[in-house]
Amino acid sequence: KNRKMGWGCAVLFSTILVPVYSSLPDARPAYDDRTFHSTSVDSYITENAPLFINQDLGILFSNCLPNTLDTTVFSQSGRNDTFVVTGDITAMWLRDSTNQVLPYMKFLKDDVPLADMICGLLKRQASSVLIDTYANAFNIDNNNEGHQDDDRNPPMTGGVYEGKYELDSLAAFL
Repeated sequence: KNRKMGWGCAVLFSTILVPVYSSLPDARPAYDDRTFHSTSVDSYITENAPLFINQDLGILFSNCLPNTLDTTVFSQSGRNDTFVVTGDITAMWLRDSTNQVLPYMKFLKDDVPLADMICGLLKRQASSVLIDTYANAFNIDNNNEGHQDDDRNPPMTGGVYEGKYELDSLAAFL
């Protein structure tokens, strides 16, 4: 009963209590500044954003769904290698990079470049796990960034950003 009331309140709030004008900006980077382009994701946004009763929710959807593609795909060599940063740190966490691309799975069969990018991410994650099975975050190369002074066994290497063992990080890759 409480769940139904909760959803009812959310629907009421989004359809009646929120103004119909939009106060939110289009926050996507300019097309040429985006780190990856997906025609299928862009088409999906174009088709579905206008369907939101509340325009702000449509703009949030349009800004948030492509955010990983727009801002975090740093190194992309097709099916061979993709490095997806997590947040404002130029490092790739296994768990986070996996979860960042999950919303795009529905587009893979119709979007070869997107499928190739995610295949490249899986290859990068596999090679990262082979570098250090106990690490949870990795550098784009052997640049010695991150927590190199961590005292751990095995010792930190230049390709490892953070060497905390987190079972969910390895499980996210698997």
